[in-house]
Amino acid sequence: MDSIKYFNPKTSSELNQLLEKLLVNDFNFNIIINLDNLNDISFLTKIYNLLDLLKKNKKSLVVVSSHLIDKQVNVVPTLSEAYDIIELEEIERDLLS
Repeated sequence: MDSIKYFNPKTSSELNQLLEKLLVNDFNFNIIINLDNLNDISFLTKIYNLLDLLKKNKKSLVVVSSHLIDKQVNVVPTLSEAYDIIELEEIERDLLS
């Protein structure tokens, strides 16, 4: 499985800085972002932009959150499930290529 980068921003400011950095990156890794500590949803547009970039590079984005529900982004309640989702998506991409 490809490498996975895990991020755990503690504040909305940290999350915005992280997303700004990630949005100008070439991706050779999957991303897990833990948002369990944040209740602010103003970041969703940037998350969608990041998701689009990752999909173009055949990588995955999973958000860990027990309070966020979204139909466009994989949101799971635990870190363990986030790793499972990425593994399943990697297998699916391998099978389809």
